[in-house]
Amino acid sequence: MATPFVTTSGGNLGDILTPLFSLDNPVSIGLYTDSSGQPGTLLEGWSIDAPGFPGILTTIASVTNPLLSADTQYWLVITLTDAQKNELAWYENDQGIDGGIWAGNSLTGLISFEPASPAPAIQLDMVGSTSAMPEPGSGTLLAGLALILMLSRAAGRRVWLRA
Repeated sequence: MATPFVTTSGGNLGDILTPLFSLDNPVSIGLYTDSSGQPGTLLEGWSIDAPGFPGILTTIASVTNPLLSADTQYWLVITLTDAQKNELAWYENDQGIDGGIWAGNSLTGLISFEPASPAPAIQLDMVGSTSAMPEPGSGTLLAGLALILMLSRAAGRRVWLRA
């Protein structure tokens, strides 16, 4: 699964916050540049154990702190490390920011699914910043508080990856 997003400001990445759920760990996460509407160069990658409880906000700490440019499209890609497993949920934002989810069998073959549906919720925190830089799928602001409120709503929608 993947989502493109446009940064609202630039700086060195500190960490990424996103609501995930997985019964099949670890999951691989990659931050990529954009290359003609598909993920391009890998800026940083992680292998993490996503929470097994639905809707937990996951913090992904940057080690390399790549420099991200303002008003630039990037991609966040999440994959299961075991192709036989398929229990992964990436929760949508509740701000009405459309973009759906992207999926496919390769980074250069991703297809947009349900583009009129909400994009996954993500937030970037920059190194040395005293405030968060929200980054939803369409480049529209997503308040950090709203993300937490979204997680507390029992009626929240999930995006499931099925192999």
